[in-house]
Amino acid sequence: MRYITLILLFLITSNSLSQEKVSLGIFQDARLMFLGDHRGNGPGTMDVILRFKVEGKQNKIGYFVYFLNYEQANLASTFKRYSLSAGYTFNTINLKNNFLNRFEFTPIVGYGILHRDRSNSLDKYYNWSFGEETAFKVSPFMKISLLTQLMQRSDLKRKKTNNRRVGRFSWFIGTVFNLVNFGDEKSSYYF
Repeated sequence: MRYITLILLFLITSNSLSQEKVSLGIFQDARLMFLGDHRGNGPGTMDVILRFKVEGKQNKIGYFVYFLNYEQANLASTFKRYSLSAGYTFNTINLKNNFLNRFEFTPIVGYGILHRDRSNSLDKYYNWSFGEETAFKVSPFMKISLLTQLMQRSDLKRKKTNNRRVGRFSWFIGTVFNLVNFGDEKSSYYF
């Protein structure tokens, strides 16, 4: 029974982990770019996410995705975050309408480490993030994307309770570029 379970687990994970496309995305926090925040960061503050994405094989309604993320924000003290994320992309919303099928919706969960450089001391915090990405396929090479993210901000404290369980929403806009396609046809490079 143990061997049957291992074989089934191997078959399931090999199908979901086999890659079809590799892409690179760059996102900017829209609120910090246009409005700033109430913590002294004015409009035009850079908060960028670089995302390396591996897409799984296409299923009936979508595919699995895996991300390696790097985020850096030029806040009053330097903010850097490295994380791993996974999700499932739904990309066959309406098979009869080609325009609607150009949209992709991806719920995402991630775990990472956050670095804050405050007054010559580097603080590290481990945190969770949950998000949703809505992308529009402009071409086989490029997508325009909106990313909503709820991140556990362990580096912030609540004023009254001194509790470090603070969640913050962020809204990002960005572009995703497909670098390599390992699909059923001949492998191709987009650059």
